[in-house]
Amino acid sequence: AINLKDDDEVVSVHFVNNEKVGILTSEGNFVIIETEEINPIGRATAGVRAIKLGANDSVISSHVICQKDNMLVTISRGGLTKKTSLDEFLVCNRGIKGRKISGTRDNDLIVDFLTLSEDCDIISISNKGTIKFNTSELRSLSRDATGVKAITLNEGDYVVDLIRG
Repeated sequence: AINLKDDDEVVSVHFVNNEKVGILTSEGNFVIIETEEINPIGRATAGVRAIKLGANDSVISSHVICQKDNMLVTISRGGLTKKTSLDEFLVCNRGIKGRKISGTRDNDLIVDFLTLSEDCDIISISNKGTIKFNTSELRSLSRDATGVKAITLNEGDYVVDLIRG
């Protein structure tokens, strides 16, 4: 279905109808692109560059952003979670490096993000368990803030995903 280079792999597949897509990299860079800007191409091609990557960077997550979504929730490997207005992230042309999605502490990395239109239950998944909480418990913070501890982790534990509850 797609021609990949030797070191490439597919991270996500989305069925869209002119919605925006948010893309997150391992270094915490984030971009929102309009899928209307991506021209339909043949089945056996490599596609187009959605986000520019640094030398050791890779795409780790992407999600469709519905038109009514107005907030972005992020979680870090160390369990720091925050809610930010989507207005802090401009829709960009594809192929740029993007902006930092969140501040981090002590080599902590952002693991995933969700976009929401209203507060709801979400589940933080670690390598040892899960915790469910409502996003109404999170204060809205700026893009540069690190967030608050959503899950207490033991030595060697880390967050692997964030999903709607």
